[in-house]
Amino acid sequence: LGPKAITKIMWHRKTEGGPVLGLGFVRFATKELALRAATEFKRGLQVGKRQVVIELNTPVRERGKACSEDPAGEVVVGKAHRDKDLGPDAEKKAKEETKTNKKAKEEMAAPETSSKEKKKKRKEVEPQAGAGEDGSPEKKKRKREETTATEPPTNKAEVILRNCDRIITDEHVREHFADLGPKAITRIMWHRRTRDGPVLGLGFVRFATQELALRAVTEFKDGLQVGQRRVVIELATPDRERRKSCSEDPACEVFVGNAHWDMTDEDIYTHFADLGPDAVKRIRWSTLPNGTFRGFGFVEFKDRATAERAVQDSESAPLVKNGRKCNLEIRQ
Repeated sequence: LGPKAITKIMWHRKTEGGPVLGLGFVRFATKELALRAATEFKRGLQVGKRQVVIELNTPVRERGKACSEDPAGEVVVGKAHRDKDLGPDAEKKAKEETKTNKKAKEEMAAPETSSKEKKKKRKEVEPQAGAGEDGSPEKKKRKREETTATEPPTNKAEVILRNCDRIITDEHVREHFADLGPKAITRIMWHRRTRDGPVLGLGFVRFATQELALRAVTEFKDGLQVGQRRVVIELATPDRERRKSCSEDPACEVFVGNAHWDMTDEDIYTHFADLGPDAVKRIRWSTLPNGTFRGFGFVEFKDRATAERAVQDSESAPLVKNGRKCNLEIRQ
């Protein structure tokens, strides 16, 4: 066909420089040369044990029509099959290779589509989940805000039990709140690592009504002590209200480090008794998942001024337990 008949040769490979996956394309200078290649040189090209099939490349839109109706300037070199003497599975393998080559041929002939365009088309075709007449994002947001505004605050009938000892049980809690009535408590939940493991210092008590929960944190706030720990009882606060509490301000909390493992809440309350009966709002000790004390904790005070005063007073009168002096500083 001449030295300048072929202008480009392309092979179908999985990676650049990898083996040919049974398919290739040869581009000729003119359509006439491509027609001659697909007719005069259709047979006779054999590489290894495969006889190469040569046919005219047909555009995707015209595929299905006769090749001669729309001749192109490319020739497909592929659809190679194994000889029958290669074994009993030769025919089956040849069919599988033919399917693979056909798919690869269509992919190479089809125009490339970027991932952004695919996502855009998918969004245009697929309807939004739960979207109807009110499916627009603005209407969804407005509806969510209206629902949130009309919902009653959650967790108002729940009470949090903090600083619980590992041996605390449901009986301790029910006995403490017995004066509220036999049906006042509807559920008790403990924070554990495993279902039957020890309590990891935290629990929740759900009451039948919000009034009973309020009475529990006012009339029965003190007096529940299990083991060497005094349980802190407070009303459960919803997340959106908890963000406004003092715990969001680090300056309200004091870090207590180098604490002895026998340190209890009573030691903290006794040491800061001069600051007032309501100076200490909450005590949090850091423990490992198995309940082992890690030697430090945080004391939350009612305001920033009280926390700063607590640190200043501890410089002259340090917090000591069993000969170990604790380090106190404002939480950063």
